[in-house]
Formats: sequence, structure tokens, C-alpha cells
Amino acid sequence: MNVLLRIIVKEFLQLRQDRKIIPVLVIGPLVQLLALGFAANTDVKNVPLLLIDQDRTRESRELADRFVASGYFRLAGAAETVRQIDPWLVRGDAQIALVIGAASFRGSERSGSRPDSSGRSSRRSRPG
Repeated sequence: MNVLLRIIVKEFLQLRQDRKIIPVLVIGPLVQLLALGFAANTDVKNVPLLLIDQDRTRESRELADRFVASGYFRLAGAAETVRQIDPWLVRGDAQIALVIGAASFRGSERSGSRPDSSGRSSRRSRPG
């Protein structure tokens, strides 16, 4: 700890002798902070999506369309079975797979309920 303190004191003494280096020490990190602050982007957009639609109903197509229309995902392709997901992910052609199971939306129109994101039915109230 004593050695570190001596190095810090030595560096401050050096700064007092050479005042030209102070702007370099301040401007350099500021430029880096501004440039990297705008370069780092955490927005998730256009994630390649693999669609496995085993239900093949109007509702399942609408669900897939809503995913693509959100702008967060782009349809990279479609597959028939869940076993076909791994090759797409390993090749890097898709980063996520949307699996709509068979009969996911069956009976939802008659009962007035629709599956939520976990696949369970949630009752929706009908107007008037």
C-alpha cells in the first residue's frame, strides 16, 4: 500500500511540472466516453427468428405476423418439427425459435379465451 501511495504522489508531482499533459488526460477520456456511448447500442432489432407452426391456423399465422411486424424479429425461415431447430441455431441462421404447438388455438373462439404467452387460456371479456 505504501508503494502505491508513493507512485500516486510521484504522478501528481509530475503533473505539476508538465501542465501540457493535463488537457490530454481530460480530453482523451471524454472523447472516448462520447464516442463509445453512442456506439454501444442495446436495442434489440431484427433478431433472426425460426418459425415452427404446428397449429397452422389463422390465429397462429397472425401471432407469427405480429412477431415479425414488431420490428424486433425478422423471419429467417420455417421448419416443420422441433428437431429441426438445432441446425438453424448452430449454423447461426436463427437466434431464436417460435414454436406454436398443434391445437394451440383450437377452441379459443368458442370459449372466448385465448392462450397467453405461457400457453394457458386466459378469459377475455367481450364488449356488450
